[in-house]
Amino acid sequence: DDWMPFVHQLHLPFRNEIKVVVPCAPVRFEEHGGWSGEQNSWFEYSEDGNSPKHLAQLVEQRTRLLQLVESERDLLAGGDPRRLVLG
Repeated sequence: DDWMPFVHQLHLPFRNEIKVVVPCAPVRFEEHGGWSGEQNSWFEYSEDGNSPKHLAQLVEQRTRLLQLVESERDLLAGGDPRRLVLG
């Protein structure tokens, strides 16, 4: 939702020839560093902060995003991926 006002205020000559897609991370319950709660998160990081805590979450979101990009690209005239902006 935060991106939509920005996108609609763009006064570019090619605005009607592109599609902006801004996916949102799912809400997850997370626990780390003594904190716990729900928040939007693509995946939960491990305690070291450098890897996923649950690899399946990362794989699930990667698959979801790739499917979203493919389906949105298919809706474009000629399926031209250069007209798709992922935000």
